[in-house]
Amino acid sequence: MSAVSLTATDSDEQTFSTIIPSMGRLLAARRMREAAKYPLSDEAAAVTPEGIAAAVQHLSGIRATPLLVGTDGVGHFAQILGRLPVEVGAIVIAATDATLAREVRSILAEQSTRPVITEADAEAISTLAAIVTYLNRTRGTPRGARVVIAGASRLPLLCALLLTAGVFDIVMWEPRDDGPLSNLVRDADVVVNLMDDDEQIVQISWDRPCGSVISPPPQAGVLPLPGLVRAISRAAAPVINVAVCHACAVGMVNTTPASRLAPVLTEPRLAFEVAAQASRLLGPGNTENMPPP
Repeated sequence: MSAVSLTATDSDEQTFSTIIPSMGRLLAARRMREAAKYPLSDEAAAVTPEGIAAAVQHLSGIRATPLLVGTDGVGHFAQILGRLPVEVGAIVIAATDATLAREVRSILAEQSTRPVITEADAEAISTLAAIVTYLNRTRGTPRGARVVIAGASRLPLLCALLLTAGVFDIVMWEPRDDGPLSNLVRDADVVVNLMDDDEQIVQISWDRPCGSVISPPPQAGVLPLPGLVRAISRAAAPVINVAVCHACAVGMVNTTPASRLAPVLTEPRLAFEVAAQASRLLGPGNTENMPPP
């Protein structure tokens, strides 16, 4: 497992830091000066712990350090993260199997109120932003749309985010389900592809309106993180729930250019807008926990 530690001193001289862990070999914690060698324009680098750390520091002002933990045990990994110093204000689990990451988050949630975000959470936020952007352009609003999610188990948070966005007609499909996917998508406004280059998805794409088959955008697991981490660093008692994740997606929609379905990571307004939207909901009165997947 590995982790990225994000540390910063804000204008009130309060130290804030975040760890982004993932399963891997045992390495010493790496400083941001090492992560900075990964260019933000390199999509492959940006999804590594080092690349994520570089992106967060550069775009949010939060100093970040990737930390690789040499263990394959979920309990041991959670124990290591639970012992992090108090200045570590949040944890973003990256480069780790999504199911294991959720298990670690569940364990940590019982130990402290420190926010824990998984890479799959960020990916779901980015995917929602792409869906909403498309529906805004084709329908004027996501409300009343019908969305089919192929491979829904990959991003459990996405369904809850769609409901928060006003999409209530949602069909979740897995390859093991009875019946072909083509039977379900005929009246769908959007088909969400979480199965990559599956043959059924390829065939469906030929008969669909252009752009209506939507996959997670490039760097989906990173795009909302700089702004969200910045918002967490400014909140007194941050709790990351579905509403906060939806707010991050709204910030992404607000900064998406007309030629794309999602903003680019280096868009100057992205981190600011995501932080602004998330900050409206983060605070001592926000006590609703993110529901389990």
